Amino acid sequence: ADAIGALPYFLQQVQAPIFGSELTIELAKLAIKEQEALKDYDDYHVVNAKTEIDFGTVTVSFFNTTHSIPDSMGIVLGTPFGQIVYTGDFKFDQTAEK
Repeated sequence: ADAIGALPYFLQQVQAPIFGSELTIELAKLAIKEQEALKDYDDYHVVNAKTEIDFGTVTVSFFNTTHSIPDSMGIVLGTPFGQIVYTGDFKFDQTAEK
């Protein structure tokens, strides 16, 4: 959610849905609302750590991460060849239970 500044410009070139946590979606809506050309954009999808999306041969699932931005998540792409995990950036939580 802390790296969405280019999102409105991206959406002017590529019509794509936005998937994110509740907080990420709200921040995206604020960024997009500033662009007159996107005033009617409404393709938002809230996901959480239990969400799994099937795109045919690829599935996408999410997991919670520790970050300076609340409600951050990592992504797992399940492919026929294995899994690809993307975390973006994160921080270690020294207070987490073992």
